[in-house]
Amino acid sequence: SRLFYNVHVWSAISNFAIVKFNAVVMRVLRRIANAVRFDSTCKTTDRQIRVLLEFPSVEAFIRKRRLKYFASLCQHRPTALWALLGCSTSAANVAPLPWVELFWTDLELLAQYYPTKLRELGPPRTNFTAWVDFVSTWPSYWHTLVDSDMHYDSVADRKRVSSAKSSQMPSSHSYKCGICHDV
Repeated sequence: SRLFYNVHVWSAISNFAIVKFNAVVMRVLRRIANAVRFDSTCKTTDRQIRVLLEFPSVEAFIRKRRLKYFASLCQHRPTALWALLGCSTSAANVAPLPWVELFWTDLELLAQYYPTKLRELGPPRTNFTAWVDFVSTWPSYWHTLVDSDMHYDSVADRKRVSSAKSSQMPSSHSYKCGICHDV
């Protein structure tokens, strides 16, 4: 989709931007699911819509794109980008570039999601070569792992929940749309 064009190279995305971007995506998904928010009769949360349509949260979608881009980097190994990923920032006591930090976090989250499948590779930051070898050797398996990593929770959902009054929140669900808080 045009909304997600080149999303894998976005360097820093604030929570505010994710909330705004999520609003646009959710309007489209709600239209597809025929659960639009015109009045208070809609009781379906954004998360429920994403689960119904099997569409990950905006953050998970962006993370998937970055991880797939990593497979492309492993295949082609452009020297400039490779140097950024391979440099050790802990020795220099310098914070990594925002995109590089997002990339490392994405790899760590994937390792947490598949602790048994990726355990032998070790932590991505310290065993980067093992991860590169794995992705280079089995790119189709890497894409399968990345594609099956489905997370539906979003910062946008948490923002909406935290901004609502706790007395108005039903106790049965932790994520509710803005309309459901008023009912």
